[in-house]
Amino acid sequence: MKIRLTKFRIISAVFVAAVSAQTALPFLIPSASAGTLTNTMVRFDRLAQAQATTGTVCAKETSTGTDAVASVTFPTGFTVSSTIGNWTVNTTNYAWPTGAIAWNGIGAPTGAGNFTISGQTVNFQSGDLNTTNIYCFNWTNTAALTTGTAGAYTGTVTTETSAPATIDTGTYGVSTVGANLDQITVTATVNQTFSMVLSANSDSLGTLTFGAVSSSPTPRTATVNTNAANGWYAWAKDSNQGLTSATASHTIASNCSGGVGTNSTLSAGTEGYNLGVTTSQTSGTGTITVATPFVGGSTGKGGGLCNGAGGVGYQTLVSSSGTAGNAVLTLTNNAAISGGTNAASDYTDTETFVGAGIF
Repeated sequence: MKIRLTKFRIISAVFVAAVSAQTALPFLIPSASAGTLTNTMVRFDRLAQAQATTGTVCAKETSTGTDAVASVTFPTGFTVSSTIGNWTVNTTNYAWPTGAIAWNGIGAPTGAGNFTISGQTVNFQSGDLNTTNIYCFNWTNTAALTTGTAGAYTGTVTTETSAPATIDTGTYGVSTVGANLDQITVTATVNQTFSMVLSANSDSLGTLTFGAVSSSPTPRTATVNTNAANGWYAWAKDSNQGLTSATASHTIASNCSGGVGTNSTLSAGTEGYNLGVTTSQTSGTGTITVATPFVGGSTGKGGGLCNGAGGVGYQTLVSSSGTAGNAVLTLTNNAAISGGTNAASDYTDTETFVGAGIF
């Protein structure tokens, strides 16, 4: 009996010692643990309430483990589509945080295995991540998610192994706002505009000589700017239908016959007077066309302006089919005299130029 009692006590003592060892030394028993993501961000591309939206998910891990699942839990109150095809993804950098790179191996949920949609949680396919980089991806279909009513919300992003077992998890926050209060509608008005400005209001041809055609030494310009989408016109007329001297009672006539100017090129020794026009344009939708009588571009070439007598009024100089940005009309006056042209120092003419846009 003593021997049996001794054995029983020995066995009991061993059992108690084993239990005590487990209690006193818990570190001897293996256990699983998960870390916290050091960077967790979910950006919703619209923050207005009840708004279908795309968005971006970013995270940075602290723990090591072989990633297989990127699990995103959206806030309670948001509508999460259970349709797998709505959760398309890409890794285009849509203004991600500085230094962020594409999420390795990211893929849409498949509906099978670990890659499912359950309530507010969407489990995306993931490649393995490291603890150095911030990784981001985007869901790209607005049918996937609709925001909740205005208010403050939280959700989580979790990285998991294929087991699945949690590697790291992090919490994000978001606030939704009233309808369209995440947008600013900018409005403005642009008035109809037309301007035509002459570079100067005088043009001295100097002393005319029998042996040459005299042209404007510094041709004056008319600069047109307009937003008239249907085009614009410039017109002109003169006061004397030629260069007139009151002293000599003589006019060096322009070739304006019957109230219509005719294009011609003056010759030295033959009396005549005309206006030649050339154009240029910095910008604008319109094509500028010089009226046939007034096409210039070479010495003495142009047409005669009429003085408006007999109901002729203004003559068309140029037309354009659209808007103008710094459209420049170069206005070159030309004159020639014959051997019999009366001498005088007061030959003069006043040309008037106007323009208008077609709005």
